[in-house]
Amino acid sequence: MATRRFPRILVRNLPFTVSHQELREHFSQFGQVIQARVIFDKKTGFSQKYGFVRFAQDEHMKNALSKSSQFLDGSFIDVLKSNRD
Repeated sequence: MATRRFPRILVRNLPFTVSHQELREHFSQFGQVIQARVIFDKKTGFSQKYGFVRFAQDEHMKNALSKSSQFLDGSFIDVLKSNRD
């Protein structure tokens, strides 16, 4: 049985203060978020200033990608389609 792959975006230029939950809340405006992860350095615990968001449907991902400029916690963020699964 094949596993379902959910569409995913890469979010760059995240402020250091953004948490997994804040990332999820921001992108929920575009559709159902399955997972939102901010990437942290394992040694220091500091944010690497990027993360990934998985959506339930392609349409939700396209909604997020279609908004030309997005602002989160005081900073403009870059939103791109992720090449990784």
